[in-house]
Amino acid sequence: MKVGFISYPMLFQRGGGLQIQIQQTQASLQNKGIDVSLINPITERLENYDLIHVFSAINGNYRIAEHLQAIGKPMVASPLLRPYWNRRLGRRAQLLEKAVYALSRWTVRTEYHQIETFLRNARILYSLSEAEKQALVEAFSIDPETIFSAPNGIEERFFHSDPQAFREHFGISSPYVLQVSTINSHKNPLATAKACRQLGYELVLIGPTAASDKAYLEEVTCLSNVHYLGPMRYDDPLLPSAYAGADVFCLPSLSEVSPLVTVESLATGTPVVMTKNHAMDFGVERQYVSEVNPHSLTEIATALGKQLTMKVDRKLCAKSVERLRWSETVNTIIDGYRHALEG
Repeated sequence: MKVGFISYPMLFQRGGGLQIQIQQTQASLQNKGIDVSLINPITERLENYDLIHVFSAINGNYRIAEHLQAIGKPMVASPLLRPYWNRRLGRRAQLLEKAVYALSRWTVRTEYHQIETFLRNARILYSLSEAEKQALVEAFSIDPETIFSAPNGIEERFFHSDPQAFREHFGISSPYVLQVSTINSHKNPLATAKACRQLGYELVLIGPTAASDKAYLEEVTCLSNVHYLGPMRYDDPLLPSAYAGADVFCLPSLSEVSPLVTVESLATGTPVVMTKNHAMDFGVERQYVSEVNPHSLTEIATALGKQLTMKVDRKLCAKSVERLRWSETVNTIIDGYRHALEG
């Protein structure tokens, strides 16, 4: 089985959760003996692969789906659909699509049409959660039998992290809250910083920032309790240590799909405060997660205060997400490949 991964052209010009998801999926499949590679569409032909796995339903990827359909090549997809898609929005988007298409004299299509085209050309879809699966079914009328549940996986190293290595390297001795994310207003680290200041806690921020967000970064880092360390490579051994050394991990983004950083934190034994606007499924780990309104500084501070005063059994916290090891979650992806190749 020769599998090719592909997404929109500019994806790997920056770092982020999707990039990590693709790289870790590839590595986990290769560990299972599957021949997987990232496709360069400029120099390689899609016909040379048995199966194409496309990541993301937006950014023009419906054109990839259309081409694969035209050449008869089986496609599976990780659509990464936002949870705001529901039956009501889907119906409105369908009506808007018909109106725009007619008014433009059959030349202009909407994003809804593009996403729908992408989804309907895939033999198998992978949802990160039940919420994403529900969005696919309700907003786009996708057959639930074609949707496989494949949540983000966790690398083994996060389950065996040393909390002291990070502290010793950066000279941090006091208790701290951690946020690992892109530094911009959508990820909302300013709210984390203000909530930590109210509670008398240090905030350690790790992540890249775009040139257009420099003013926002300065607003965050001008608070005296903030330690901004810049971006850190995903394979840096100090990254799991940063999670393990924190008292709480906080991600009060305006919205998320299924942020990998939250389950990685839990794997190190560190509880989480995160936005309530997400599409994740929680099982036994729910007791270690507090969900908040990202627009409410009071809610964020209260949730942080609650988690900081709780005596969390870090071993049980890590155990709660053991089922999300990549070695386990990748089996579902392989099952989907087999179904797709069988037609």
